[in-house]
Amino acid sequence: MNTMEMPTFDTLVWSAARQNPNGVAVVSQAGSETWSAFAWRVSQIAGALIKNGLEPGMHVCLLAGNSPAHLATTYAVWAAGAVLVPLNIRLSSSELGAILSHVEAAALLFDAAHANTAHTIAAECQISRALQIETLNDLREPTPTGCLPSKPTILRFGEDRDIAGIIYTGGTTGTPKGAMLTGRSFLRQAENLLNIMRHDTMSVYLHTSPLFHLSGLTHTHGITLAAGTHVFPGSTKPDDVFASIADHGVNVLGLVPTYLATLLENTSGHKAALQRIEHVGYGASPISEPLLRRAIRELPNASFHQVYGQTEAGGSCLTLPSEAHRLEKSSRERLSMAGIALPGFDVRISGEDDRECIPGETGEIVVRGEGVMARYWRDPARTSEVLRNGWLRTGDMGRRDEDGYIAVVGRLKDLIITGGENVYAGEVERVLEALPGVRSCAVVGVPDPYWGEAVHAFVVREPGARLTEPDIGQFCRSHIAAYKCPKRVWVGDKPLPLTGVGKIMKSKLREQALALMTTASAPTILSEPAASTD
Repeated sequence: MNTMEMPTFDTLVWSAARQNPNGVAVVSQAGSETWSAFAWRVSQIAGALIKNGLEPGMHVCLLAGNSPAHLATTYAVWAAGAVLVPLNIRLSSSELGAILSHVEAAALLFDAAHANTAHTIAAECQISRALQIETLNDLREPTPTGCLPSKPTILRFGEDRDIAGIIYTGGTTGTPKGAMLTGRSFLRQAENLLNIMRHDTMSVYLHTSPLFHLSGLTHTHGITLAAGTHVFPGSTKPDDVFASIADHGVNVLGLVPTYLATLLENTSGHKAALQRIEHVGYGASPISEPLLRRAIRELPNASFHQVYGQTEAGGSCLTLPSEAHRLEKSSRERLSMAGIALPGFDVRISGEDDRECIPGETGEIVVRGEGVMARYWRDPARTSEVLRNGWLRTGDMGRRDEDGYIAVVGRLKDLIITGGENVYAGEVERVLEALPGVRSCAVVGVPDPYWGEAVHAFVVREPGARLTEPDIGQFCRSHIAAYKCPKRVWVGDKPLPLTGVGKIMKSKLREQALALMTTASAPTILSEPAASTD
């Protein structure tokens, strides 16, 4: 990135227009637009929002799929001084309505594909400002390419310490919480992504992660800060994605592991496209070592960067840098780690009585820094549970090595106490993932009258694999202590249930395990139950 004055979070677009006015800002099936023209469009949309009665600090919900119009509207909401509340388009109408009511939305912006849902929930929640973003974007022709827009005086730019977004997250618990993030939080993520992914004006980023999710937003702002190019594929079907890579010179990808696996399973005829990729950022959920090693081999010209974090941390707070992904130098243990702290964050492992753990000792990962949320919206009780003395308690268990690298052991809530012994689900899952023929897996604790909790494993086989419960049991017993081995293994070929951002819904798996233990009915997400390993 060229030396320049660092913009505020809500002036990223104007900074990009000054830095690279004639460079391509956005590309889609509808065409392309320069940074100069895109900044002008953002100005006009923000002005239109203000004319519709939007005032500083109002909460504006956005229900839309990925598109240039979605991106422009995101920046326009901030330029108008409002607080952005992205909505997960995969939620039901009742779930969306609950969020609109809880967040006290002043306006609902939506795209054409979600117009019916938007009008329904707007009426139910008595929201008078329900505006379609394609209409807001359909303004008179922008200024000629190269004509730099100034920051309009009509707009209400805020301070970086102001609340800029409320991101709702249910995690895998199903109970949504609105994490309130400042402008500085968004800007910190943009700066960090720019630096670790080495973004510049030649970076061409393909949008495969949804903009309603923080991982999609943070990659987005890093590209905007660098004045690179945003490419929106016609769909996220592998053929469309590979076509976009080839047609538009895409060289940067930001992916969740489940989608990375999908792409790698559909590379036939697309090897040349993979050669173009220079940087791959992945995160939002754990990745198996076999999948990561395969990705590194099949994208030989790409540097890989893992980012670890959560919505409450503003996004990423740890990174596993590219040098740790060099297969000839990186150990299996290092490759499976979450990484080291990113600039702007302090990360430590906290033990009992909040003491800092020594290297090798397991404790809770806690984070503080300018990216961490201010609080949960209208939820002081849950805020006090996770924010203590300036530290965010992530709920993830981990340990630090002598070099400062942090490994995630599992979720605190995924701690299974079986027969008086502590078992972390993540540790068992990593063993299962190393077994050839395992496509995906999950480990949960299920109430048991003898053990207190019993370790249950759900295993999805690779196509054509003929893994059985005895195979899995024998493999586990040869790699981990007997008390950590699953007491019951459910083997099948159908995918595990996932959240909208690709995380396994363990709450549903626990329910499934209990149902399978008490009924003779076949599981709905697996093809066959396996026998007990006892």
